Amino acid sequence: MVAASWKDTWSIVARINLVRQDDFTGGLNLRADQFQLAPNESPDLLNVEIDPRGGVFSRGGWKEVGSATGTWTPKSLYPFYGSSAKLMMSTGAGVYYRDTGNFTSLSLTPDATWGASFAAWGSLVYMALGHTTQAHKWNGAGAATALTASGTGAWQNDYTNPTGTHCPKAKLNITHAGKLWVANTNENSTAYPNRIRWSHENSPESWAELDFIEINDGSDGITGLASFAGQLIVYKTNSMYAIMGYNSDTFQVVELSRKVGAVSPMAVGVSERGAYCFSWPEGLHYYDGKALYDIFEPLRPMITLSNVNSAQTNRIFVNVINERIWLSLPYSTETAVTQPSCSFVYDPSIGRSGAYTKLSTKLAASTATETFGVAGGCGYVSSDGTSRGLALHPTRGVVMSVDNYDLYKDVELDLDQFSFDSYYRTRWIDGGMYVQKKMFRRPTIVAKQPDSTTELTIDVYHDYEEENRKRTFTVSLAGASVNLVWNTGQWRSSSDSLLAASSWGVGSAGGFIKDSKGLGLCKAVQLKITGESGKEWGVNSVTWKFSPRRVRG
Repeated sequence: MVAASWKDTWSIVARINLVRQDDFTGGLNLRADQFQLAPNESPDLLNVEIDPRGGVFSRGGWKEVGSATGTWTPKSLYPFYGSSAKLMMSTGAGVYYRDTGNFTSLSLTPDATWGASFAAWGSLVYMALGHTTQAHKWNGAGAATALTASGTGAWQNDYTNPTGTHCPKAKLNITHAGKLWVANTNENSTAYPNRIRWSHENSPESWAELDFIEINDGSDGITGLASFAGQLIVYKTNSMYAIMGYNSDTFQVVELSRKVGAVSPMAVGVSERGAYCFSWPEGLHYYDGKALYDIFEPLRPMITLSNVNSAQTNRIFVNVINERIWLSLPYSTETAVTQPSCSFVYDPSIGRSGAYTKLSTKLAASTATETFGVAGGCGYVSSDGTSRGLALHPTRGVVMSVDNYDLYKDVELDLDQFSFDSYYRTRWIDGGMYVQKKMFRRPTIVAKQPDSTTELTIDVYHDYEEENRKRTFTVSLAGASVNLVWNTGQWRSSSDSLLAASSWGVGSAGGFIKDSKGLGLCKAVQLKITGESGKEWGVNSVTWKFSPRRVRG
């Protein structure tokens, strides 16, 4: 037998083509037409994080850190940094606070639909509680103090020597430009849903009778307020406005949109980048102080396909947690749901235009099958300097700490643990020629090195049929050794060990290069990579190898 020359060897190698994907920063895109997906996008993923430098990995665990009693209709969380840090919470039935542990009630009854609206002013927090309950203030200790409703005979029109203890009844309030503002008011038993008022300069409890603006354009009723870039942003359900200026003589209203607004105050969030809102049915938008941007395009099919329950728009939440935007809504492709079933998390720091991932939990009784996103949430720095992302569970009556990357399960208050599903589905790979059959050989996967031995399950799909799985195989990954740090860590005990500040060795940042099994003969192939339940996993790169077949006319 004559040995093959180097030219013959090259011709054999040349017939194996390679397609390599290291970039996953496109995130989730729900468009049904797979030909419109960018090379770094995914049509389906769950409970994975997008690495800004490329790759995907399983999300951090969620753990319960406090609970509250009473009727549970969660609305919002608010960080109040007065004389000491307090976490404020509103439900449709009460107002609560906590330092650590469980919540304590302030015995207030807020608006049942929107809950309480919080506005910090130095060592005080002001609370607008709706049209039927007078506004209150609280200094972080004891009971809250009721403020006198401004109205006939109760306005403080003297600007030179204003006297306090007053505030109009309202559904919304906010601090802006050295004043306390209220909107959607009730004055002398008459509702003014389109009215916005402001207090005297540096006197949040003094209000002049004529210091108000009626914004009657657009729909009926102001639904949200936000302060950003020196502007007060006013939302209605289908319109947006900015109030410019700094005093009664200079305030002017500028229309920002005749179409985009906010469905409720729970659907408004503000970060250092801009003010975000969810408008029905336009979706998630943000305003950077100069222009309004649509960032909902990758998720828009959920509206056009009626996957969001339009009868439950008051269960749509927009929260800024750990500098990411958490959009939680009653979403399902199978049936109408009444609670946020998942959270679509938008990270504006990824790529040029940001990216979405999808997170959910089964944190509930072990027999529960429903998944949930979060309700109200916020970033919070406790008195000891610990920074955490916190969110309310929609049904369980608890506040959760999210993004705990040292946990691979979700943890209840009693330390019961629940594993969550996590997977990433790749785009379709057709080698640039979908009419040509190819023999897809063993793909090479660069996987992140986990702390313990785990397996990746690879489901293979052919020719754009996402429901017709062709084959399944597993890839085993050996765990890295992780050592307990001397004199600081502790072994698991009967105490709250999962939540204790035990220090373990830093996990390995290495990886494995793994060749899996052949994918078969087809025109296009897609992989669904699923991590082992209850364990960390991640993928940095996938390289597909295929040999093209002759095209027949």
